[in-house]
Order: sequence, then structure tokens, then C-alpha cells
Amino acid sequence: MQTPQEHRPREHRSKGLSKLMRTLALPLTLYLALGLTLAGCGGAGGSGSQVAADSPGADLFLQSLDFSPLTASTGDTIHVVDVVRNGGDESAMGFQVSIYLSADAFVNSADILIGVRNIGVLAGASTSSGGGFLTVPASVADGDWFVGAIVDSAGTVAEVTETNNALLAAALLAVSETPLPDIVPSSVSFSPAAVEAGQTIEVSDTASNLGLGQAASFQVAIYLSSDPNITSGDILVGLRSVASLGPGELSFLSAPLTVPASLVAGSWYLGVLADSGGTLLESDEFNNALVAAGDLQVSHPPRPDLIVAELEFSPSQVDAGQAIHVSERALNQGLVAAGPFRVGIYLSEDSDITSADRRIGFRSLAGLEVGASSLAAAPLTVPGDVGGGLFHVGAIADDEGDIVEESEENNAVLALGLVEVFVPPMPDLKPVAVSFGPTVVLGGEVLTVVERVVNQGVVTASGFRVGVYLSPNPVVSTSDLLLGSRLVANLEPGSEDESVNQYSLPAGLAAGSYTLAVIADDQDALLEPDEGDNLLIAAGGLDITASADPHPDLEVQNISFSPNLVLAGGQLTVQSTVRNVGDLSATQFQMGFYLSDDDLIEVTDHFVGLRTIFNLGIDQGSASSFPYTLDASLPLGDYYFGAIADYTDAILESDEDNNASLALGILEIYIPPPPAPDLILTSLIFDLSSAAPGDNLHIDDVVKNSGNLDASSFHVTYWLSQDSELNSTDTMLGEGLTVPSLAAGAEAPGSLQFDLPASLAPGTWHVGAAVTLDAGVAESDTTNNSLMASSTLEVTP
Repeated sequence: MQTPQEHRPREHRSKGLSKLMRTLALPLTLYLALGLTLAGCGGAGGSGSQVAADSPGADLFLQSLDFSPLTASTGDTIHVVDVVRNGGDESAMGFQVSIYLSADAFVNSADILIGVRNIGVLAGASTSSGGGFLTVPASVADGDWFVGAIVDSAGTVAEVTETNNALLAAALLAVSETPLPDIVPSSVSFSPAAVEAGQTIEVSDTASNLGLGQAASFQVAIYLSSDPNITSGDILVGLRSVASLGPGELSFLSAPLTVPASLVAGSWYLGVLADSGGTLLESDEFNNALVAAGDLQVSHPPRPDLIVAELEFSPSQVDAGQAIHVSERALNQGLVAAGPFRVGIYLSEDSDITSADRRIGFRSLAGLEVGASSLAAAPLTVPGDVGGGLFHVGAIADDEGDIVEESEENNAVLALGLVEVFVPPMPDLKPVAVSFGPTVVLGGEVLTVVERVVNQGVVTASGFRVGVYLSPNPVVSTSDLLLGSRLVANLEPGSEDESVNQYSLPAGLAAGSYTLAVIADDQDALLEPDEGDNLLIAAGGLDITASADPHPDLEVQNISFSPNLVLAGGQLTVQSTVRNVGDLSATQFQMGFYLSDDDLIEVTDHFVGLRTIFNLGIDQGSASSFPYTLDASLPLGDYYFGAIADYTDAILESDEDNNASLALGILEIYIPPPPAPDLILTSLIFDLSSAAPGDNLHIDDVVKNSGNLDASSFHVTYWLSQDSELNSTDTMLGEGLTVPSLAAGAEAPGSLQFDLPASLAPGTWHVGAAVTLDAGVAESDTTNNSLMASSTLEVTP
């Protein structure tokens, strides 16, 4: 898929329309010379067509192109159907039909690619039709767009005519831009300010959606950085997921995070990146980072420091499957004793020894005191599947990283010399077929198993066992239940050995769904070049049941959703778990999700979406978390949310009345109010604690516009009240100067002096203020315009 090209402005598309109108007067031969075929006119749908006569050789052209609907928002899907004809008399092999959005009437490969369908072969004088839902890219500008298609867009087919491969649909697609979210970290803090590496700090962060669109799931990442510029290249110490976030909504979390034990001591900045994975398309992509106030001081306690001081091996030549003798000495050169750790021995094709190389052995140590060392020697087998050639031998102290050390960079050491590994002729066993029957049995019954093993190696495989195993999960190993086995005396290279055996199921085997598999050489008696292909799992599961008439029984065991407040047409993240509590596996079924006006979830309610479960064994569950987009035409208001297992009734169940489940909580679908200012008083203080009538009172205040639209002119009035409630019957001291405007999020301080009224009665008075918007767009909230000072004024006679 191509990267969408830069948006073309609306006026370019208008010129494209004019160009289309002008080209209608051109002859057909000129259309073909330009490599363009125009759709026919007429009709209310987006349909174009053309007809060509059959020709010698292959000749591909688009016979028709349709799409619906004719309007879409960015991120929406349109349904596109095309019909391709090979007008020649030879087959066309392996080509593509590419669908584009174009700003003008000349579709070409430089336009915005939105979809491709592949056609393997198309015989002469034949047609191929295809359709699908294609997404309008989020980067497409609003306006009218042409929908076009090009057959053999990669030019892989040699055709009689190469100038008739393009076609435009008859109608235009009207695209409107989807409102975008804008995720901003609005706060981040941590405590304490000083820790040792390896300890935890408490980190709190808040992410806000300042945009106009719903944000789907995204992640918030916490980093430690050596500078105040927080980027994804810094040290990640925490990550949290936000399922969705509506316009104006906040997401807050406080959690303990571990400072990496390997972090260098010193001062570190802590910061946050919202949408750290870059999964969201935002209206502003440059405000996702925020650094916390203050530095984090990181110190190091004394630590052990483990190295491999000596490493030797012999001989220098060995067959795969044979052993080399390895001697190594581990040393703790740190300042404190080391706890339990492991020394691993590795073979590497290069001189850089890492834990990703082939480990051939290890030894475990209970610990190592300061300055102490531990010497060990042992024969270690070179694996049969390591391959031939020259290898380095290396060792890594603490190869599993159990110990926090003074230095983590000196654990590996390389032995002198190379070991040359020769691969002797070996057998290579592989099961190539396994099946069983019946698939539903009672406990203690007999199971017939058919399995076949082939020797892909170059020598005879002698004296090995083939085991048949049952596992209660899809992962099968020799630690599972051995149902039965057979011995194979000899199997020549290239030969197969098939067996049909009956195995009795253990009488005490628990009812449930099981996976059956066959393992060739399950006792590892033979050395093979590939030990990873000895297992084969049978298709389908085995149901062991205690019922003579078993059936599945599907229950929704968990259903939840978030958030509880969603924009019309927004996204809802649904977590669901369905379990088969019956006594027979369930084949493929679907789980439907619904919005309901009441607490009874039925298939006649508002359908939200579905998920497909392909198979569910006895007492097995299937969990999922997935975002679903709500129908924008749903009426606003409150809804119940629920799920129905097997909502299409595809499964015959023992109980058909327990498929529905209601989620806790109520979902509200809303449309956000238009942008508006919201003036509040955030501070109100005065200079006197007691005064007499006629004295001068100095008052300071701060007004903030907490809305999302600039406020026009406003003023503040100041009052005295004998109680803590401010109303129009209180004593007005006066009003301040008119402030002409206040930007969204901005603050305006004020400072005034008033003479207390001469008639003011002695006693305790409260000082209050109220802010009033004089003109312009009304406030989003008019109930938060007043504030009482926290202290009172004592008026004396």
C-alpha cells in the first residue's frame, strides 16, 4: 500500500472538475492517447463503465467501477466493486487492480492508493469481478474526490493495448474530515526525589484530550532522560494503556515504577510521552511530551561484580552429538557478596558471546563471596543440530541476569581457539500424519490412532519409540499424558512407517477437551540434525464426556466496556469472556454486542459489533478486548450494554437461555457542547483582618477562563456578606475595570481598593466576588462565577 500523498487543496479539485467538463468535448481517440477512460454519465450511484471489442493477445480493461455511499468521513469505509475484462484471446497471468482517490479526472499511480485486489489468471474473453470495503485515509482533505481504478497497475502483463487500463466512477466522493483528538500530558510528578537504582518511585501522570475527536486506545510512556527533552530514545520505566478518551476527558494514574538497577548514578529528568506508540492521528502531533518538575537523584549501593576469569576447552575437533570438555572459573570482583546465579557455556559463530547464542550447558552457584572464585569442569555435548563448521566457545557469568552488578558489561568471556564441529550421517525422524477416532468418547473407551513417521535422514534410524500423547491444552510435550507407544526397530532413509493402534483411555481421566499428538523418538534415543520436527498435532480435538447425549453450553462470563461517556459515532472498547460450560466442544460461533434501552439484552436491540470464536472446548474460555465504533445515527442518551453468545443460533446447546449477559454500568452517548468560555475566580484575598466603617480595604483576585473559547469583555463585582453565600441582597462594595478579553486557559489578575460603607454594621463579614461576562458567546457554566475569600473581616464600631 502506498503512503497517501499530500492533500491537494479544494481549488485544485474544482479545476479538475472543469478539466473533466472540457475533456467531454474531446474525441474518444484522444482519451485513449491520454491513457484515460471516463465513466458514463447519469444515475445516482458512483458507477462507471466502458466496452471494448475482443482483440488478439491479452487486453485488460475495466468494464465497470461502482462505489457507495457517495459521502464519507476520513477513516470511514466505502464499498467498491470493479469488473475487469480480458478483451483479448490469450490469458493474462498475475496482475492487480488498484483503487485510487484522485483530486482530478486523470487517475494515475501518483494518486492516493486505497486498495488493491490480486487476480491470479484471467482467460481471454472473460471477466473478473471483485468488491470490498476500503478505508478513506485520515490524511485525505475534505471536499470532492474522484474514485478511479487501474487494471494491471504494476505493468506485469504485456497487452495488445496499454492505453485502456484506467476507469473513473461516474460520481464523486464527498469527503469530510473527521474531528481529530489531541492527546496532551497535562501533569506528571514523582516522589521521592532521591532513590537508589533498583528501588521504586511513585509516578503520577494525567493525559488530556484537548481535541474535538474521540481518541481510540493509546499508550502513555514514562521515561528517564539525561536531558529535559523527553523522547522515545530515553530509558523507558513505565507504560500504561488508555482504552479511549473523549474530547475534554482526562485519564489519571498513579503507580509505583522501578528505577532500573543498571541506571547510572546522577541526576535524571523524568517525563511522559502521550501516545508513545504514535497510533493516533492527532490535530497536534508536537505536544505529546512533558517533563516533571525537579530532578531525580539516583545513587548506587555497593554491588557484586561477576566475571569468568578462566575458560578452556578440548578437543578442538568434535562430531556433533559428542562432548567437549569445558573448564571455567567464576570470580566475584565486586564489593559485596553475590547471591545465587548461573554460568552459561555457549557456542557462537562469531566472537561476540551473548545469551542469544547456542547454549550447550550451564551450572548454578548458590552465591559467591567478595574476592572468591569457583572452578568447575564438565563434559558438554555439542547438539546434533548445531551444524558443521568452526565455532567460538564462550561463557557468561549470571547469564540470566539475576544479579544487579557494578558492571553488566564484563560478564562474557571468549575461550582461546575455535572448535571445529563435524556433522556425521544421522537419521532425521518426522511424523507426517496423525488422525484419530472417534472424536467424542466416554471415559474408559477405546481410541483408534493412525500415525505415520518418515526418516528424512541419510542413515537408518534404529531402536526408537513413537509416543501418542494427550494434553488438556494446545501445547503438547512428553510431560503430558502418554496414551500409548510403539517401538520401531529400524527405519531406512527415505522410508515411512505407518501404524494403526487402539488405546484405552484411562478410566479416571477427567472429562474435557484434549489435544492429541504423536512424538517420534520421544525418549531422545537418537541424535538427529533437527530435533524440532519430531512432534505432530492431530487436527481437531478429542472430547471426553460423561454424557450419553453431550452438547455445548455457551455462557458470557464477563462483559464490560469503557468509557461510560462516548461521543455519537465514537469508539467503545469492549472486554468479553465466553466459556463453554457444556460437555461437548463448540464449533465456530459468533458473539454479538448490543446497546439496549432496557436491562434485557436481545438480538432486536441496537447491534454494536461481533467477534468470532472458531472453536471452544469443554470448560474452555475465550477472552477478548477490542474497540468498536458506534453507529453515529444512534439517538443520544443512556443505554444498557450487553452481549449474546452464539447470537446467530449456529450451535445446538444444552441450555439456550443463558447466552445473554448484561454489563455493569450505563453508557451515555452524547454530542459535545459547542466551544464556550467559562470564567471562574481562582483566588480572592484581602489585606485586613479587622476594620472600622470608612477604612480602606485592599482586595486581590485572579480570574481564569477555564473554557475552550476566548472570552469577550467581563468585569468583577465585590461584595460583603454576613454569611458564606453570595447573593444580590448582600452589600456591594463596587466593581472593577472591564477586561476586554481573556484567552482560553489564560488568567487575569486584579487589584482594587474600597472604602468600607459608613453604615456597615459591626460584626463578622465575609468578602466575596463575582465575575460577569458582558458580551459575546455565553459561558458553558454560569454556576461557578463567584468565590468567597477563605478568611473573614471583623468590623468594629
